[in-house]
Amino acid sequence: PLGIAGFTSGLANVRPDLSLDIWRAASSADWNGLVERVSTILPFELMRTRDAGRFNVSVLKRALAWQGWDVGDVRTPCGDLDADTERELRDLLASGPVAAGGTAGVESTW
Repeated sequence: PLGIAGFTSGLANVRPDLSLDIWRAASSADWNGLVERVSTILPFELMRTRDAGRFNVSVLKRALAWQGWDVGDVRTPCGDLDADTERELRDLLASGPVAAGGTAGVESTW
């Protein structure tokens, strides 16, 4: 029905398990599971697209830095996260995909 054979997302750098779950649902034609899993990452992905994608890289780099990865500074034209967006990202990552989207079967946490 959706015609999805694969996808790409910066989320794979932060949460490869969630990206793999999405790929598995798409490749096995589990459309209900796919919609359910994509809905759990949608707030994260939408945050990356704000302001014409200005925070695309910043969101990923901040999430990776909080995991202990030294990923360097954001280069222009991307910009650093403002305080409100950083707080929103921290809250989103703290709530995890189960709390954010109610996805059954995702056993990991942010």
